[in-house]
Amino acid sequence: MRWLLACLLALVPAQETGVEPDGAVQLQLHRVRDDYVDLLIVVPSEAKEVQERRLIRDSWGKYLADGHCKVCGSNRRVKLLFGLGARTNQSLQEEKDWADVAVLSLDSKLDSPNQQAMKTRILIAHAVEKYDFGLLLKVDPHSFVFLDRLLSLAEGKKLFPSDETPDIYGGYFAYQDKQVKKMEGKLKDLDYRKLTGHNRFPKYAKGAGYLLSRRLCRHIANFPEDNKFDWAPMPALRSLSNEDVSVGFWLQPVSHWNVQLPVATAAVGCKEKEKIIDHPVPPEEMTRRGQALAATGDPCAAA
Repeated sequence: MRWLLACLLALVPAQETGVEPDGAVQLQLHRVRDDYVDLLIVVPSEAKEVQERRLIRDSWGKYLADGHCKVCGSNRRVKLLFGLGARTNQSLQEEKDWADVAVLSLDSKLDSPNQQAMKTRILIAHAVEKYDFGLLLKVDPHSFVFLDRLLSLAEGKKLFPSDETPDIYGGYFAYQDKQVKKMEGKLKDLDYRKLTGHNRFPKYAKGAGYLLSRRLCRHIANFPEDNKFDWAPMPALRSLSNEDVSVGFWLQPVSHWNVQLPVATAAVGCKEKEKIIDHPVPPEEMTRRGQALAATGDPCAAA
């Protein structure tokens, strides 16, 4: 009976569920608490990437003040969080100096290139455990987020959770259905073919930036070997060589809505004003945009 009840609850869209001590089931469409964050932006980072974190804080990080974007015309609460793979003297100092750093592991191996999928998954698990949020945006350290455009688009497309919003996976789905054997370099991932027998990747959003609803984050964060959360255990999720592909792979069996978002694969956000994220952005351009944003409220002023 409990198994049947858990299955039925899993079908309820965009809702948080909890079981009271006496067994009564409580459903909540929205949990609006003082610490609720409408948009949690997470950035997987390495301890040594001090400059990258500084550039973000000094550029698009300037959109945020006291958890809100003053130039965005929005009341949505937004938080920025860097996920560092290993505890070092540098990361310990940043934890003390900044409220936007989370150290995810004592194992330095988590910062290695072939651990990026697992690192992102652990960061998402940390977000689910520590924060009450509506949407999670994962971005690359070299991405620039035009937060005013992003919030406006999210409102227009009704992406923030409500009783009518399905679970969403939003981003730039450029490489869906690509043949594994034709992907080269960083994108080459033969593990997927070995695991599934398929020659084509699933639909996935590029890692420059993608949105996930909280329930999809809960699915990704479910570690059967450390099931400290309150949902039913699931089979283990396998990480692939490529982090972007891994997320699409993990979400294949889960009901959700793919939302194509205007995320650029080059630093063109000040020319193509519909882009909400562009990537990769050179350090000098990040600095220039940050200075323009601080001075005028527009990162593309005089661009």
